[in-house]
Amino acid sequence: MELALLRLLSGFLEPGGERLRPLRGTAKAVYVAPLRALVQEKCKDWQARFGTLLGLSVLELSGDAEPEASALEAADLLCTTPEKLDALSRKLSEQHRSAAFLSDISLVLIDEVHLLNEAERGSALEAGVVSRFAMLATFPQLQQHAVSRLRFVAVSATIPNVRDIATWLRVPPAGLKVYGEEMRPVKLRTVVLAYAPSKNDFLFERRLDTYLAGVVAEHSRGKPTLVFCSSRKGTIESAMHLAKGAGPGGRAAYVRDAAHAARLAAAARQVAANKQLQTCLVAGVGFHNAAMEGDQRELVEGLFLAGDLPVLCSTSTLALGVNLPAHLVIIRGTRRYCGADGGGGGQGDEAAGSIGGYKEYDRSVCLQMVGRAGRPQFDTEGVAVIMTQKETRDRYTNLLSGSEAVESCLHQCFAEHLNAEVVLGTVRDMATATQWLRTTFLHVRVRQAPRAYGLEPPPGALSSDAAFDAWLAGRLVGGAVTRLAAIGLVSQDPGTGVLAALEPGRIMAHAYLRLGTMSAITQVGSHAGMMALLRVIAVAEEFAHIRLRRGEKKVLNDINKRVAGDAPIKFPVPADAPAAGAGGVAARPGPPKPKDRISKATEKIFIMVNEALSDAVTDTLDYSMRQELEGVLRVGQRIAAAMVRYFTHRQSLAATANALCLAKSLKQRMWDDSKQVARQLPDIGRLLAHRLAGAGVVGLRQLAGVDPRRIEAATQKAYPFGNNVRVHLAKLLPPEVAITLQAVPPGPHQKAGGSSRQGVQIEVTLARPQPAAGPAGAAAPVAPATRTSAVLLVGSSSDDRLLRHERLTIETFTSPYTFQVTVNPSSGRAQHQHAPLQVLAVLVVERLCGLDVHTSLKLAPDASGASKVLGSAAAAAGLPMGGGEAEAADGGMQAAGAARQGLAVAELQSSPADKGAAVMLPQLGHRQRGHRC
Repeated sequence: MELALLRLLSGFLEPGGERLRPLRGTAKAVYVAPLRALVQEKCKDWQARFGTLLGLSVLELSGDAEPEASALEAADLLCTTPEKLDALSRKLSEQHRSAAFLSDISLVLIDEVHLLNEAERGSALEAGVVSRFAMLATFPQLQQHAVSRLRFVAVSATIPNVRDIATWLRVPPAGLKVYGEEMRPVKLRTVVLAYAPSKNDFLFERRLDTYLAGVVAEHSRGKPTLVFCSSRKGTIESAMHLAKGAGPGGRAAYVRDAAHAARLAAAARQVAANKQLQTCLVAGVGFHNAAMEGDQRELVEGLFLAGDLPVLCSTSTLALGVNLPAHLVIIRGTRRYCGADGGGGGQGDEAAGSIGGYKEYDRSVCLQMVGRAGRPQFDTEGVAVIMTQKETRDRYTNLLSGSEAVESCLHQCFAEHLNAEVVLGTVRDMATATQWLRTTFLHVRVRQAPRAYGLEPPPGALSSDAAFDAWLAGRLVGGAVTRLAAIGLVSQDPGTGVLAALEPGRIMAHAYLRLGTMSAITQVGSHAGMMALLRVIAVAEEFAHIRLRRGEKKVLNDINKRVAGDAPIKFPVPADAPAAGAGGVAARPGPPKPKDRISKATEKIFIMVNEALSDAVTDTLDYSMRQELEGVLRVGQRIAAAMVRYFTHRQSLAATANALCLAKSLKQRMWDDSKQVARQLPDIGRLLAHRLAGAGVVGLRQLAGVDPRRIEAATQKAYPFGNNVRVHLAKLLPPEVAITLQAVPPGPHQKAGGSSRQGVQIEVTLARPQPAAGPAGAAAPVAPATRTSAVLLVGSSSDDRLLRHERLTIETFTSPYTFQVTVNPSSGRAQHQHAPLQVLAVLVVERLCGLDVHTSLKLAPDASGASKVLGSAAAAAGLPMGGGEAEAADGGMQAAGAARQGLAVAELQSSPADKGAAVMLPQLGHRQRGHRC
């Protein structure tokens, strides 16, 4: 790969060939690898080789961090994953910067191209990188740019159908290089051991443990050994079994001498809390899995790298992320348990469900594990032993010999990628869709083996390229367009066949959502409450890899039943209720009963999010669940942001407001009406926030007015902690904002009641408090140092219609800021002719919980049908989420019910934020009992 990069750079040498002209990002090279660990390793290497020595700009693109626009444009060498590059090009298109960035790419280096076999990474590499760039290279307007001369270089091991890869990448015959085993810097010897099956897979794995010690003794030659197990529990069982063996003189089999034994004993004392690991370490054996604490895993990794841990039993995640080489690699069993939701159960996860079973490892996972055997800098030979059942001996023999073909996985998410290309403009009609399809690896493989993809070409479809393309485009593109159009993502002109991206389709592409997740968002109904949006998060396809394990059910059941006490969860999973009119009874009034037994992974996600956002000071989730929760909260913010955009487009007041609050809550890890909003400040965690709440300090503005010494007394912290808190608050808190709603008096051509056929005019005013006047000659007020963005929503809660959506900066908007909206008095009264109309204004502060401002105005029809003002109410105490009332369990912002009952005129009431009051909002989310995840 570096040779290809040097060839590119040679075109920028100054006369004489001794100096390199500055590229300044005009001829970018992109290194694409499937794993973040590989990306980081390559970036570090290139920074030393090309950055320091040649002055090139090297940039890593991985994780959730977004690069600065200037850094992206100036970068010469980019190291990234397929998903990140795909997502980045989509986001840049939204900002109208994708053409400038993508047109400067001259070279794409693809590491481990055999990972085309994986659904997520493979399809992103195939469609989001290679096919997209191939289409851009054909654009007439880009023929003078570097991308028109784009070169692909892909490397891999053990690919039998390498010529299919070459055909896909349009590699000339001279550019295809195939090397045999003789070119390996470290010879790899592979052994497949086949055993008779047991009654079930679980017993088979247990039986393999009895053979492990013999396999290690025969093939390790006393050098480091990695044993890969299919589950976390399996790593412990195998390690404990190996640790029981005794060596010469009664010493543990894997302990070399007294000095080695002393080092192991010292390490074992560091993990006294993990008795099983402690027992194994003193015997020279370790285990490594995602359920262990981070410091324990680091200790085990360090011992193995130092050579003090001769045998390490691990799940397959170690092969995919941590660079621990070994002389001998043993794959103890080739099947892993998949839970009720299907799939692989994660890498090495022990999944459980009501329906499921054991399935063979993915090809790429198996190759990654085998690839840990024998590394150039550590060894001259490596050995890989696969322990499997007799019936699968040939599968793994063929895999290791390189006779198992690499297939495309694009067909599994074809619609998502087609939608992205329509949004980007690379696909505009059926002709360009067919052209794009021809650039995919799927096109190559379907031509070779259509039945592997569930396709059966009709007679004549294979007679010519044109006939094949027409048939395949009709099957794949036509079907995908129908699915996308059915949920409103794209439109197709029936006459011309022109494809056009609709706003929901743009939202899905820019947010990098799966089709099932976007479909769930579009199915959310009107007056949607918080529980409906949480359900979207729980059922999102992005979390399909999360499984419900056997040992997690009790913890989750206990959390779900925690509906009372000091810190109940806000939205428990309700018990299944029979549907009214279908042999059951209607849902009873009052709070829904929590479900007794959690049985699905989606329910697990739902409960974990509730637990993370609650005020409870608990630590009931184990390490693996906490790791999964981190991913859910991170990706959930992206899904919630997409919901905000979609519901704003749909003009749904309740769903938009609740999605804004959910996105903020996921980021801050607390509900907006939390009593521990002080956790948003530096140096204040759950414990200190709990102490402040116990002292009656539950709001940020209230905390800003508390004496520093009282803060220190409440938190049990020493001076100057209280002063520091006040300093942080002064920097963080935006100015207060007051919102007023007022019905505009009728004009001369309107009825006296204030309404007309065009509706009622409502005047909305936002105002910051005026600063106190200073003495004569004093300097003008200093502009605020912070900038706090907020979203203003104005709408009618009666018909759930969003009338105005506007983004403001609290510190700088022109105050007072006044505008008018028109409300149709009859729009929300189709079923309730005499019910009052509720107009609502909400200012959602995007980065802080507990500071949102909302106010409402009630309009009721008089005898003539005109509207009159019943009253108004205002609050500035943070958007409440139903106050914990179970009756409002599915309402993010619920009504006390007065809005629809024609109550007497209400006085203008305000609940100051510094008192931390929770004011019930007019009904933005109907109750939806019996919601099922």
